[in-house]
Amino acid sequence: TRPAFMHSFVGLANFRNLLSDAFFAKSCWVTLRFVLGSVSLELILGFAIALLLWRLGERGRFLLSVFLLPMMLTPIIVGLMWRFMLNYNVGLVNHFVSFLGLERVPFLASENSALLSVMLVDAWQWTPFMVLLLYSGLQSMPADPFEAARIDGASDLQMFRYVTLPSMRPIILITVLIRGMDALREYDKIYTMTNGGPGNATETASFFIYRQAFKFFDMGYAAAAAFILLVISVIVSQLFVSRLSD
Repeated sequence: TRPAFMHSFVGLANFRNLLSDAFFAKSCWVTLRFVLGSVSLELILGFAIALLLWRLGERGRFLLSVFLLPMMLTPIIVGLMWRFMLNYNVGLVNHFVSFLGLERVPFLASENSALLSVMLVDAWQWTPFMVLLLYSGLQSMPADPFEAARIDGASDLQMFRYVTLPSMRPIILITVLIRGMDALREYDKIYTMTNGGPGNATETASFFIYRQAFKFFDMGYAAAAAFILLVISVIVSQLFVSRLSD
């Protein structure tokens, strides 16, 4: 007889099962929403703050160190901190909401608001990363194109559209690529803030892999899901690299 610790090779069965797994499909959809929502918000806020600091000159360099503070915290600490701050009964945020005469909001207990809350917390922590890279890119831009545009009578909006954005395009793509790859494997804040809930409303692909491996102990299924996530990451990164070479 075959020893108990030996297992038969299943071939591509795990991959076939994943393609028909509604929970895995839902986790991929949640991951896509999380990545697009959080990275887009971080890019918009980060670019706006970086432009403001750039225009402030020497004062902007001092303020930059203040904006970088949330990025210094570990994701686990950030998740725990905001889990308590967003608590329905004793959270600081709901305290101010009730102080304003409004009804308390179940930020992490409602399927409609849980994922959005995690996105906002992620943006709070990682917008400084965007600010740092974009501010560095703005600092490295040559002054000649701006002087020429100013002499030609270009407005601030026209200079931003036709000079700043084209010059910053490689930096923006690299920044979004790095942050997007990091957001694609988000796990820490999901674990500490919602544990994938309510239901599976905030279960990302990384959290799905964790659950399969360390809760259900189905290592083969988790490895197949992790491989698919790796393939998706490679495809997305190649798309960004191809855009950089255009």
